[in-house]
Amino acid sequence: MKSLLITDFFNIYRGEWLKTRKTLAFWMTILFPFFCTILVSLKFLGDKQIPTEPWPMFMKQVNNVMSFFLPFFLILLVSFTTQIEYKNHGWKQLYSQPVPRLSIFLGKYLMILTLLVVSVLFALIIISGLAPIVQLIRPGLNFTGTSFDYITFVRLFTHTILGGVFIMTLQYWFCIRLRGFMAPIITGVFFTIIPIAYVMILGIAGLLKKGKEILKVFEYDPYSYPFSTTFRIMPADNAPSPIIPDILQLHLGIALAILILAAIDNHFRKVYA
Repeated sequence: MKSLLITDFFNIYRGEWLKTRKTLAFWMTILFPFFCTILVSLKFLGDKQIPTEPWPMFMKQVNNVMSFFLPFFLILLVSFTTQIEYKNHGWKQLYSQPVPRLSIFLGKYLMILTLLVVSVLFALIIISGLAPIVQLIRPGLNFTGTSFDYITFVRLFTHTILGGVFIMTLQYWFCIRLRGFMAPIITGVFFTIIPIAYVMILGIAGLLKKGKEILKVFEYDPYSYPFSTTFRIMPADNAPSPIIPDILQLHLGIALAILILAAIDNHFRKVYA
């Protein structure tokens, strides 16, 4: 029974991957890191000061840009992926198969998570390819003369992936429960903009004056947590922050609880489309 469940799960996962690879969701996975790396490359070309070690700074800035746009990317990615099933009664066709609903639910969820990881892997390829081109345009940037810092890349982008898990999980539940394309997107954008608006209002009122105060606002909201790294201040001893800080552990724990609730809800819900 257990082996049959695992087999069904991987069959569903493979089917979801084949279904998604020619859709807008897959192209977003490629274009998202490319767009972010292009923005950072243009900034490097325009900067007056040339860093002595360009690789770590280049990767950090690409990660910051990707982290800032990550909530919007995930909102659209999950929506485009799940909306496929609302065409031609896709959900009914899926659930009519002799496969447990849990396998279908987790198969699609894992496929979306895979697209997020693939996007980060594309970022690695694009960063490695664009940096030497940036050096050709501006020879002072010594990318080829220094080694690529893989440890920094893994630390930064692993944190970014984990920071997006909560958003992906909750948006997945929204997209399954809320019919229509725009409702989940509007809901997700609302949750993302709320902390930004909150900080702006308190800042105008003079109630937020320090970077640490702004950081706390962004850190405790899971939708703004990915770009809270922009406001993070390094400790006095320049020790790197942990890959999974306490607040991120809390977000991941809540995301797991949401995933379980969503799976239970999906098991009992009636499918009309």
